[in-house]
Amino acid sequence: MPPGRSGRKEREGGVGDEWGGRGAGRAFGFVIVTEFRDERLRWTPRQSVRRFLRRAQYAIGHYPVLLPILVRLTPEGTAKSITARTELVIEGFPRSGNTFAVFALRQANGGYLRVPSHVHQPAQVKRAVRRGLPTVVVVREPVEALASNLVVSRHVGPSEILREYIRYHRELVPLLGHVVVAAFEEIVTGSGSVVDRVNRRFDTSFRAFSHAPDDVEAVFAAIERRHGDVYGSGRLERLVPRPAPDRAEEKEWFVRQLTAPELSPLLAEARALHERFLAARAMLAGPG
Repeated sequence: MPPGRSGRKEREGGVGDEWGGRGAGRAFGFVIVTEFRDERLRWTPRQSVRRFLRRAQYAIGHYPVLLPILVRLTPEGTAKSITARTELVIEGFPRSGNTFAVFALRQANGGYLRVPSHVHQPAQVKRAVRRGLPTVVVVREPVEALASNLVVSRHVGPSEILREYIRYHRELVPLLGHVVVAAFEEIVTGSGSVVDRVNRRFDTSFRAFSHAPDDVEAVFAAIERRHGDVYGSGRLERLVPRPAPDRAEEKEWFVRQLTAPELSPLLAEARALHERFLAARAMLAGPG
């Protein structure tokens, strides 16, 4: 049981509800296998507003014409806009390795590259492709990506986030021939092959990140500084995208929710899309 979730009441047979209150989960389209009665897990007005904004973003996230609105809704605002000076675009669903990819590539290439990222909407990738920009789409196995996301996004539930994952990746399938797909595992363990593919595909000359222990720690330190500046130190431990043992138990709890039988059709579709992206990656990577 994750820390602070002592209000859970197991239910035998059937499906429970999300974030407290019988019927609340079904009313919001969520399916979950346990029920909570802990007041700390009930939705606050602030969480309801965040959920409304998130739904609005995903509703318009397919349309490049609406990118100025989408970009302004991100924590860093217009700093994420694609401009005439953009050198590379890195995008992916949240918690897929986007942050490490951006910071590692910047460090390997003199400390600064104009790399818009973290819009987390298909429209950003579509605009990059239409402009002929080098574009990387980072992908991660859905349960791992979504469980990590749910730990920090309490205003969304398992079934809804699975649908977001499916919509996001389905919208990008027609663009697979125009981007480089990077798997989460190669981003965090050795991104040299990713950079090689980018350089071959787009005739660029980016340098690969070394992944030496000191360089990895320097990247994580830069990520923590950035998150502290953007979100404040009070939320740093929960939000910073790096391995954290104190979040492992909570993440495992969300893994169980995402793999519940009631969600198996959605999860199967999400996994099929992930495999399709990996197949596109393998085609560009070539033999060996």
